[in-house]
Amino acid sequence: MHARVITVQSTPSDMERAIDTYKSSVIPEASKMPGFKNAFLLAEAATGQAISIVLWETEADMIAGEDSEYLQNQITKFGAIFDAPPAIEHYEVRAFG
Repeated sequence: MHARVITVQSTPSDMERAIDTYKSSVIPEASKMPGFKNAFLLAEAATGQAISIVLWETEADMIAGEDSEYLQNQITKFGAIFDAPPAIEHYEVRAFG
């Protein structure tokens, strides 16, 4: 299993809007992608920092979402919510409970 981890920064006042967008758009759209396993959003409302973790069956499935327009379309939906471009990292899931 593989994980795409995206770290973002917004203003605390925009956090609820970011969470709503994640729930209404990112999760439903990701779930339509081949190899999607699960998605999590970790958020610290006081600082506006959030971490998205999306799990994929294979590395190829994870990369396919980046090669298509899927990932960029999702990032674009957050528009002015982000204070800076998101940091995107990939990991292999080595333990899962």
